Amino acid sequence: MTTEVRHVHERAAGELAALVERTFTLLDPLADACTEIVSQASADAPAPSARQLSGVDVLADRVMEQQSGLIGAGLVVAPGMLADEQRYLQWRQRRKDGSFAPLFLDVDTAGDDPYDYPEMEWFRVPAQQGRRMIGGPYFDYMGAETCTLTYAVPVVVGGAFVGIAGADLLLSWLERASLSVMRTIDAPAALVNHERRVVTDNTPVLATGERIDVAPMEHAHRYPVIEDLGWQLVVLQA
Repeated sequence: MTTEVRHVHERAAGELAALVERTFTLLDPLADACTEIVSQASADAPAPSARQLSGVDVLADRVMEQQSGLIGAGLVVAPGMLADEQRYLQWRQRRKDGSFAPLFLDVDTAGDDPYDYPEMEWFRVPAQQGRRMIGGPYFDYMGAETCTLTYAVPVVVGGAFVGIAGADLLLSWLERASLSVMRTIDAPAALVNHERRVVTDNTPVLATGERIDVAPMEHAHRYPVIEDLGWQLVVLQA
């Protein structure tokens, strides 16, 4: 591989990183605001109530207004943190007409088919490891009913994890936004997540969500995209 080709790949990795980070840039202020809301609510009682989290709504809407690919945003609360709800989401969703509305999911563990969000990777990693996370790509059959990526940032109050500030990004939006970057690579290439699953690519040989094993591929080259998340750009030939 020539130096010029390597520079093309490195530049593509950098541009993909900027694209992926864009959503975190929007989400970080929401996480800060959620921290403040929960902190103020906790100051009034041993444990806040769900009603005291309503201020998250306007902030979540504001996040989605800034990026058309975002179809959900809000606060997902750690189990047992609220006085009146064992599990709770203060979550907003973009409707097909572009307006925003609350998303109601059955999170009651006594229900027939509860949404068990504490077991979701996008919630579990921030809760256990105290770091940001992107879950997916996966088909969100209980929310957006389309292929999405869930961004999550831990919300911590007084040193304790109280939930995540999150946002759902349409995978199709990221695919379109990254198309011009992927086309600069004159070889089969894919943006892969920490599990080496394909997020987006420039070749029909690979499928979204497919896990690729680059170890036995003699001519595969890897470039870090989001190092703390383990995301990479993998170029299968050079």
